[in-house]
Amino acid sequence: MNFRDALLPLAVAVVAVSGCSVGGGSTTGSNDGKYHPPTNGQAISETDACNTLSTAIGSLRSNMQCVGTTPTCPSLVQGVSGVTCAQYDQGSIQGCVAYYGKATSCMDISTRVDNCEFAAISGSMGKGCP
Repeated sequence: MNFRDALLPLAVAVVAVSGCSVGGGSTTGSNDGKYHPPTNGQAISETDACNTLSTAIGSLRSNMQCVGTTPTCPSLVQGVSGVTCAQYDQGSIQGCVAYYGKATSCMDISTRVDNCEFAAISGSMGKGCP
């Protein structure tokens, strides 16, 4: 299974919960087994969210000498949220970065990327792009 195929279930889940509270940093927030970092209500652009996640993933892979691919920006966040130019919750993006950072192996990085549910801000389409 490639990374993009692995993101499809995550994309569906994020779209389904994008208008809901995303939990407080637990795996039990929506009973889906995913990690839902706490939100802080501060909006960041699609570009900033994507660059933050992409940089974190790339740094981890580099530090652990892992080989892997990640969708380029903005596909990394659009593939998960299913929307273009949305704004994202800064807290949930930073929470995913912290969650990725706890990876102990190359496989664990991929698993954590697949399992972290960052939050798009409901109704923000068109506001997250310059």
